[in-house]
Amino acid sequence: MNKTISMSIRVSEDELEKLKKAAILLEYSSYSEFVRRTALIEASKIIKENTTYIGHSFAVAKEHGGYDK
Repeated sequence: MNKTISMSIRVSEDELEKLKKAAILLEYSSYSEFVRRTALIEASKIIKENTTYIGHSFAVAKEHGGYDK
C-alpha cells in the first residue's frame, strides 16, 4: 500500500478564490482535490514530454561518473 504524504502551498487570497471558483465550475469535491488532480495531470504531461531528455541526461551523467537510475 502506498504511503500518503501531506503537502501545503502558499497562495494569495486572490489565488485561493480562483482555485475555489475553478473547483466549483469543474464540480470537484474541494479546491484541494482540484489542485491535486490538476498538478498530477501537468506532472504526467511534463514527464511524458521529457522522457527522452531525462533518459539522456541520466546516461550523460553516468558517463561522467555521476548517478545511476
